[in-house]
Amino acid sequence: LTSELTYHHEFQGILHSLSVSLFSAFIYVLVKQQSPKFFLHKYQLCGRQCFHGQGLFIQEIEHALGLGPAKQCPLREFLTVYIKNIFLNQVLAEINKEIEGVTKTSDPLKILANADTMKVLGVQRPLLQSTIIVEKTVQDLLNLMHDLSAYSDQFLNMVCVKLQEYKDTCTAAYRGIVQSEEKLVISASWAKDDDISRLLKSLPNWMNMAQPKQLRPKREEEEDFIRAAFGKESEVLIGNLGDKLIPPQDILRDVSDLKALANMHESLEWLASRTKSAFSNLSTSQMLSPAQDSHMNTDLPPVSEQIMQTLSELAKSFQDMADRCLLVLHLEVRVHCFHYLIPLAKEGNYAIVANVESMDYDPLVVKLNKDISAIEEAMSASLQQHKFQYIFEGLGHLISCILINGAQYFRRISESGIKKMCRNIFVLQQNLTNITMSREADLDFARQYYEMLYNTADELLNLVVDQGVKYTELEYIHALTLLHRSQTGVGELTTQNMRLQRLKEIICEQAAIKQATKDKKITTV
Repeated sequence: LTSELTYHHEFQGILHSLSVSLFSAFIYVLVKQQSPKFFLHKYQLCGRQCFHGQGLFIQEIEHALGLGPAKQCPLREFLTVYIKNIFLNQVLAEINKEIEGVTKTSDPLKILANADTMKVLGVQRPLLQSTIIVEKTVQDLLNLMHDLSAYSDQFLNMVCVKLQEYKDTCTAAYRGIVQSEEKLVISASWAKDDDISRLLKSLPNWMNMAQPKQLRPKREEEEDFIRAAFGKESEVLIGNLGDKLIPPQDILRDVSDLKALANMHESLEWLASRTKSAFSNLSTSQMLSPAQDSHMNTDLPPVSEQIMQTLSELAKSFQDMADRCLLVLHLEVRVHCFHYLIPLAKEGNYAIVANVESMDYDPLVVKLNKDISAIEEAMSASLQQHKFQYIFEGLGHLISCILINGAQYFRRISESGIKKMCRNIFVLQQNLTNITMSREADLDFARQYYEMLYNTADELLNLVVDQGVKYTELEYIHALTLLHRSQTGVGELTTQNMRLQRLKEIICEQAAIKQATKDKKITTV
């Protein structure tokens, strides 16, 4: 009996030593000989071919040796220690090396994936190389989690840490673009403002952005509905800025910065979608029926609610950051319009005589057109078409509002000055039409407003009676007072005030006529 026990113990020792040695050698060969092209592939293979298979082997040994739950096979102990102390650290080291290679560069937002990678991923616009690496890391860790289900918490914690670190990297890069001397540029400040961002996201052009223009459902009076939305946006932005001049440091002048924001938007939206889908599958896998579960290679332990909440919040934070980038782009091109067009009225000389100067476009308009064209070129290459449309749709309406609102700031305006303003409006309209492929009729509205100024003050009042009210009361007041400042023979201040009073009466009369006509139509129906 003693000899049999001795033999049994010797057999256990030999079996343990042999299995541990073979297992260690197998791991070394398997890990070292894999191609480094896919940095986690060798660890996935190790988990799949080695650890999972070794677990079945250990179960057979424990069964043969009659070991119960209270006492584990030494090989199981070795395997546990190896995974915890060596394998997981190796995985983390490889992850850090790969991610830092694309995020610790001087400008991580400028390194894009190549065309072959884009084709494989099936994306239409360039993505950041760092985003692709991070997403691949997440997928690899989730695959390892399935192969080594006992360590799912460790792998999910790695996912949380790496995503949080990448979020911090993107946040720092974003601030590096939109922040100057501890102060945000105006577009970023507006995008951060809860009231402004909530308003912009409530407008139909934001909601329509989700699908191309030709696929949007038709609705009655669609054009008027959209124009009203553009009007609301213009009103809020003009009201928020007031009559302030925008200094150069408060806008993003470098188009490469705008391109970087566009690349970040597309990349983070893609990452948010991919991670949300992966985490959704993870939570679904915990609720499989026994029949479905029988087809799986391994049973995953339940994922804690805290980890699932963290993962969901991270996915949402990437989508929020992507939305913020798009809002900044939408607002930035509008801030450029304010930057150039407000000083055109406040500082420009439009009380000019007919000469060569009156035939030229205003230099500020030329610069604005140049900026808009440069932004258009960058955005068309970086954003999907429906997002590109979101950037430029409604821009004509805002420009029209800025120009009409600017009438109050002209000291005086001559016929040659009016002609020059109309030429400015035409060249802006022409440029925008080439970008949006639409008529940009709102700029006709601005041109017609300035053409009213060819009339005398009294003729303007008659025009409102004959043509009806086309502009707001305040816009008519600005036009009339500009004529008072610009023309001779307009009478004393009392006469001018009488005209202003008459203007208000005409507008009230026109409103009453319009309402009566509307009521009559309703009664007839």
